[in-house]
Amino acid sequence: MMLNQVEISMVYNLARIYGSHPSMDEAKAIAANLRGQIIGKIAAAEASTFFPLIGWAIKPAIVAGAAKAFGKAAVDYFEQKAKENLANSVDPIGENI
Repeated sequence: MMLNQVEISMVYNLARIYGSHPSMDEAKAIAANLRGQIIGKIAAAEASTFFPLIGWAIKPAIVAGAAKAFGKAAVDYFEQKAKENLANSVDPIGENI
């Protein structure tokens, strides 16, 4: 399943909120990595289409859960990056902050 523009834009905008300025290609690579963390939910959404009516009825809930999980994974990723950057920061005197 291909990445969609919403996922790439979400990663790009979250990166900017956290002070990073990635290219769209970098945002796409991060989004692809994060998508791997929710592949089970994506597979469940796709599998639900094989069950007419019931599958079609539950697919929106599965996709919503996958979108929420993707967003949480993206926020967690950038939170971790921010913590790493802070831990590696050095103040003007040369001491770790």
